[in-house]
Amino acid sequence: MTKSRTTGKIVKITALLMAALMLTALLSACGNSLSGKYTNEMLGLSLEFKSGGKVTLTYPKLSLTGKTGTSEGTYEISKDKTTITMTFGDEEAKSYGGESSLEIGKDYIKVDSLTFTKDKK
Repeated sequence: MTKSRTTGKIVKITALLMAALMLTALLSACGNSLSGKYTNEMLGLSLEFKSGGKVTLTYPKLSLTGKTGTSEGTYEISKDKTTITMTFGDEEAKSYGGESSLEIGKDYIKVDSLTFTKDKK
């Protein structure tokens, strides 16, 4: 084998390994995250998922004013995508946090027994 043929094979193998590594990183990064806003119209709740494991909860205030509250928090999805853990620092929103069962559909998510539809925006 000549030196140029050996170098060519090394370059090809290196390129294939790099492509495999990039594909693995891309698939694992996309696998356990959500993005966009999901709403449960009946209860007036919405969850907006952002990059970096951030989530914004919009919820009805426990008063007769009809106003809503918002709380920033974090979320983490289990590797098998069957549970989600959300944490909110706001005292009024803490009850919405904790570990819950998760179902991810094409245009919805189901957290415990609550279904949230993905906003079309």
